[in-house]
Amino acid sequence: MAEENSPKNVGVLIKSLSEEETIEVDLTYRESCNKIIHATKVNFDYSDSDPHFGGSLNPIVHLYGEHYKYSWKAVLNIENFIESAWNHG
Repeated sequence: MAEENSPKNVGVLIKSLSEEETIEVDLTYRESCNKIIHATKVNFDYSDSDPHFGGSLNPIVHLYGEHYKYSWKAVLNIENFIESAWNHG
């Protein structure tokens, strides 16, 4: 089965359970696709704090959104995501 060859996770999902409590769980390929579709904000990770003056993109994307009244943040490893996508199909 192709799924067995793909990385077990493609990042980390940080869920806000309340204003004070959050949990971190592995981000699966399937869940990452869901987060990409439903993200309300996307930030790219740069090697320099000011990307206008050099630096390059790191293979990490930060996705933000809400599910019901709770916020979430997904930290997506692009290399693992691509590998999972390649093996998934």
